[in-house]
Amino acid sequence: MSVFDTKCPACGTVLQIQDDWVGAEAMCPSCQKSFIIQKDVPTAAIVATTSKTFTYVCPSCDSVAELSEELLGHSYECQVCFEKHIAEATTFRECPFCGKMVKFHATVCKHCKRDLTSSFGKQSADTFIFICPECEAVAKLPVSMNGKEYECKACCETHIAAPAATRKCPSCGEVIKINAKICKNCKKTVTTPQESATVKRLSDPAAGNRSVTAQDAETLQNLMFWFWICLGGTLVTCGLSACGAIVLFMIMLYKFWKAIPAEESDGVTPGKAVGFLFIPFFGLYWVYVAYCKLSEKCQNYSTAPLKLYALLMSIFIWSSQFSSLLANITGIFSPEAYTVFMLIAVLLSLCSGVFACLWLYAMSRVYLSYPRV
Repeated sequence: MSVFDTKCPACGTVLQIQDDWVGAEAMCPSCQKSFIIQKDVPTAAIVATTSKTFTYVCPSCDSVAELSEELLGHSYECQVCFEKHIAEATTFRECPFCGKMVKFHATVCKHCKRDLTSSFGKQSADTFIFICPECEAVAKLPVSMNGKEYECKACCETHIAAPAATRKCPSCGEVIKINAKICKNCKKTVTTPQESATVKRLSDPAAGNRSVTAQDAETLQNLMFWFWICLGGTLVTCGLSACGAIVLFMIMLYKFWKAIPAEESDGVTPGKAVGFLFIPFFGLYWVYVAYCKLSEKCQNYSTAPLKLYALLMSIFIWSSQFSSLLANITGIFSPEAYTVFMLIAVLLSLCSGVFACLWLYAMSRVYLSYPRV
C-alpha cells in the first residue's frame, strides 16, 4: 500500500499518510488538532514550505513547537497549555545546570559540558512539584510519593501527594500554569516555583518539650466543635450562646498555655493567663500578655500570622472598651452621644471577635500538631 506526504493545516508538520486514509479525520501528533486528510498538496511544495519555520517555546509551559514563519509576531495559542502569546523565534536558552545561555538546539552545554537532550522544558524525571493545599508551601517530592500521604514540612498537615498543575501568581494572585514564566493576567514575569523554606517542626528536638496526650487533642477538637456551634447560634439565641462561646474560648486558652513548657512561659501559668484577664483595668494590659506573648512563642511553628491576629484582636478590644467609657461619660450630658459611642463599641467588639476566631483556629492547628505522648 502506497503512502504520500501531507501537511497539518494547523502547525505545518509533514505527515506520511496511507492512500486509503484520504477523506478521513486524523489528529496531528504534534499539535493534537484534528483535520481532514487531503491529497492535493504536492510533496515539493510541502518541503519548500516546511523549511521556513522557526522554533517557538511557550512562556507558560515551556513546550516547544516548530511554527511557520507566517505566525511570527502574531498571537499563537499553545497546543499544550492553550495559553496565548506573541510567537517569537527562540534561538537561545538557559542551561538548566550552570544557568548560562546556549543555543537552543545545542545537545551539550559548551560551558559545563553537561548533556541537554533530556533536561530542557521538563521537570526532573524522578521528582515532581507538590503544593500543599493547606498552606501553599512548595515541595519537590520523588515520584515514588505520587498518590501517597505526605506530611507538609511547613504546616504539618497530611495530604495525598500529587503533581501540581497550577499555582497562584505572586503578583496578582490569579491562577496560572505551574511552569508559567509570564502571568496571563497581569503580564508580569514569574519565577520558577522553588521549594519553600520550612518552619521548625514540633516533632523536632529543637522544638522543645511541647507535647499533648491523645485525650487532650480529642478534647480540644470537641471544644472547637461546640465553640462554633455556640457562635453560630448567637443570632438564634439573641446572644445568649455567645456566653458559652466565651467560656469555651477561655478553656482553650488555658490549654494552649498549659502546653508551653515552664522554661518558655516567662512565669505565666495557665491559671494566670486566664484569670488575670478578669481583673478590672489590669485585664486590658493582660490581653497583650495572654494573646500576643503566646503567639510570639508559637509563631515559629505556624505559617498563619498568629502575632498579627493577636495584635489586631487586642487593639479592637482596647478600642471597644475606650468607646464604652466615652459612651458612659458623654451619656450624662447627651443621650445621642451615648447611643453613637455604644454603637461604635459594638462594631469594634465584632471586629475583635472576627480576629479572635482567626487566632483561635490557627492556634488550634498548632496545638493539634504537637507530638502525642
